Amino acid sequence: MSKNFSQVAKALGKRGGVATKSKRDSDYYRRIGKLGLAKRYNKPASTDGGFFEGLTLLAVPVPPMLEKAIGYDGDARFVSFYWMPGGDEAYYDDGQRAGTGNWQGYLAFVQHPTVHPEIAHYQLGSSDSEAHHSLVLDRQERKLYVSSMKYARTFLAHQWPKSEPIHMTSEEWEALQTRIIAEMKQKQQDLDIGEIQRRIEEQYQLVEALQNWLNQFLPN
Repeated sequence: MSKNFSQVAKALGKRGGVATKSKRDSDYYRRIGKLGLAKRYNKPASTDGGFFEGLTLLAVPVPPMLEKAIGYDGDARFVSFYWMPGGDEAYYDDGQRAGTGNWQGYLAFVQHPTVHPEIAHYQLGSSDSEAHHSLVLDRQERKLYVSSMKYARTFLAHQWPKSEPIHMTSEEWEALQTRIIAEMKQKQQDLDIGEIQRRIEEQYQLVEALQNWLNQFLPN
């Protein structure tokens, strides 16, 4: 393969003219499906009742360990990733839970030559600037989208069922905070040097596996 993914996606969709986005998307996923690296898709998800209307499907390979390599261990179907200058870290957000991710895994993915050309013109955040866009991963279909930060937050929040507001007295709220802080301190105390080293090694292996998986798409 001698072309980048943008060129390949366009070439696959052409029939004597400019390819439609729907044609590029469906042909792209059929192509990588034949390589045994993804499912086959008959139509882009953006046609699904407008549910994906504010998301742009990216023609990039999606590693099976992507979310874990970036530090997300939740169970939401959709989760977003971006970079924040405050703290200079990668972040994840699933609409209910947000936090600091793993910067090595994030950079290994977004800077890989099979991915970077497709996302370079989006503002996913950097050490010096706020993110205007975020990557949105569909963990069920193994597809990756990009969206504005504003739309991504709304989209992610809608994947969760609505719940009734919880009413607490100030005493109950203080007791809850005290319990959570105590549990966090206990978890930190329970981590010994061996466990910390194991987690570091596990993360290193995930990032290495991600890079090796993406390397399958590099030109020979």
